Amino acid sequence: MQNRNIQFQSFVSTNRWAIVGNRGNPLLTYGYKIREKCKHVIAQQLHDAQHIAILHALVLGDKSGLDLELKQTFTDTGTMHVLAVSGLHVGIVYLLTSHLLNFLFLRKLKLLRTILGLLIVWSFALVSGLSPSVCRACFMFSVLSIGLELNRVSSTYNSLCFAGFVLLSINPLNLFNVGFQFSFLAVLGIVVLQKPIRNVVTTENYVLGKLADLLAVSLSAQLATLPLGLFYFGQFPWLFLVSNLLVIPVVTILVYASISLFICHKLPIVVDIITKTLEIYLWFVLRVTELIQSIPLALINNVSITSIELCLLFGIIWSLGAYMLKKSIQALVVMGLLCLGLIGNQGIRRYQNVTSTEVIRFDIKNAKCVILRNGQTSYLLSNENMTSKKWAFHCKPYLSFKGVSDLAMPRSDNQSMVNAFSIRQDTFHVSNDSRWANERSPRSAERSTLFQSVYLPR
Repeated sequence: MQNRNIQFQSFVSTNRWAIVGNRGNPLLTYGYKIREKCKHVIAQQLHDAQHIAILHALVLGDKSGLDLELKQTFTDTGTMHVLAVSGLHVGIVYLLTSHLLNFLFLRKLKLLRTILGLLIVWSFALVSGLSPSVCRACFMFSVLSIGLELNRVSSTYNSLCFAGFVLLSINPLNLFNVGFQFSFLAVLGIVVLQKPIRNVVTTENYVLGKLADLLAVSLSAQLATLPLGLFYFGQFPWLFLVSNLLVIPVVTILVYASISLFICHKLPIVVDIITKTLEIYLWFVLRVTELIQSIPLALINNVSITSIELCLLFGIIWSLGAYMLKKSIQALVVMGLLCLGLIGNQGIRRYQNVTSTEVIRFDIKNAKCVILRNGQTSYLLSNENMTSKKWAFHCKPYLSFKGVSDLAMPRSDNQSMVNAFSIRQDTFHVSNDSRWANERSPRSAERSTLFQSVYLPR
């Protein structure tokens, strides 16, 4: 929350507060009003709750309607980025705008075409919430358009640095925004890695060439953001190439159809055709993602890396990029050394996890949770008012980082078990009649006597 410049929070009952005025940014307020009108149009024409939630996220940047199951489906298949308005969506709108304004072909109207195009792109950014990834894309397209207007070839690296400089000047805390980090790294990965990856496959077939282009872009962006994905989310979708290959072209159609719906929602026959088109393609996106998610081993999860391992992974990937660009032997040597460092650091950390014992008390609102971890095994000593959601959010990431093999929420046979243990100096004691068990290992309760007295590490 501090990274969003929110220093304090308070909980107030619904009948104890009231809106007395609005002193917010009038431009942002106007954008939010337009977005609410667009949401109303979508809700009027579509009837499936999941379709409405996906379209709200896809076009308007509002993910509040997505339930946890739907979010998990897109996350597990590596397509969650399509539900966050980003450079992909801005690029689609930019291409549409360019084609629609092509009738302004006279030289004296060229400036007007550029101004209108940028106004439309920035209006889309305003309605979608002005997220860092959207602003980054808009700044880059603005630099590109102005460069074309001045007959100057703009550098992608310069445009990217300019966008980052402006966004960080406005709000330095954007540097710690996960979306900001993913957005800039994905673009940098595409710029650096896309061409050498694309050159691996040579074909004269137009369709196969476009297919190879899409795969190269997806692979380069995924490689550049792989370390961050493992660091923040602890998982990696193996079938991201397949899912992106099927979903991204459909996303283009959905964005175009949604814009057409906003414009033509009062035309009876036209709106019916657009609505049916949206329903068909939304159904296709849902079925594809659910099918890929159901494939065994489609996702590697419960991966944990430290900050040092994050830096090592970045070094490995960019060393690989340097080798692909310059065919440098030195880059391969550096990559090999970094790989050895990563393996060594992982080995040391896993050995420390296996040989250590600790008692963990989690501070969770309206819940009590005390866990005994012995190596790769954990025992829940108290789960009063604990839910699976609280377990997944508060406890599971830490236990995964510590190498615990079974991350399912254990159950406690005695809700007051927290009163059955005590810590005296360096020894952890549990009363003889205390029992705790894991749902997947019911016999663990029988072995609980092994932990009646455990010496705590200093």
